Amino acid sequence: MRPSSWWWAGRLAARPDLGADDVAQLAARARQDAGGLNMSSGGNGSTSHLAGEVGRLV
Repeated sequence: MRPSSWWWAGRLAARPDLGADDVAQLAARARQDAGGLNMSSGGNGSTSHLAGEVGRLV
């Protein structure tokens, strides 16, 4: 994925064959395929966990 200026200081990675070159495309893909994408975090309450939850709500 190309660098992004998303609001949180973390890392975002996706498989090259996913068809998402930036965060906007990844978000569109997630909306299109609800329940078809997974995320991981450093544990409950971690920055990556909270960012993933916010991303899920947006």
